[in-house]
Amino acid sequence: MPPMDAPAADFSASRELLRANQAFYRAFERLDLDAMREIWLDDDCIQCVHPASEILCGRGAVLGSWRRIFESTHSIHFELRELKATIAPPLGWVVGIERIRSSIGGAAQASEAASTNLYLRRADAWRMVLHHASPITRQIGAAWD
Repeated sequence: MPPMDAPAADFSASRELLRANQAFYRAFERLDLDAMREIWLDDDCIQCVHPASEILCGRGAVLGSWRRIFESTHSIHFELRELKATIAPPLGWVVGIERIRSSIGGAAQASEAASTNLYLRRADAWRMVLHHASPITRQIGAAWD
């Protein structure tokens, strides 16, 4: 079955997927490791690529990275742009642009990243299996069309 874009998909499932994605960013902004643990699938198949970072595989490595980020971050805020949710059961993913403002070690920082958040639908909820964020250093737009 081909993927279904959010407008053509079951709106209930799309709304739930977007709510799961929103919960991910709320946990991130609150620097809440317990909430972050709840969002991720409880399985060693999970993976994460933070901006300009290596691929982290497995629950210990992924959650350990969030713990280290939260310990070194004073505050962080995301402005999400150009979100697009797609569902191809049992998977759903959300791609978009993260505008990030943070304070790390007392220094204010601003950046942008392109993100892909992949979720697996379980009976009770969407659970994250992959977060991949790549820094945006230049716009390529029409050059690739």
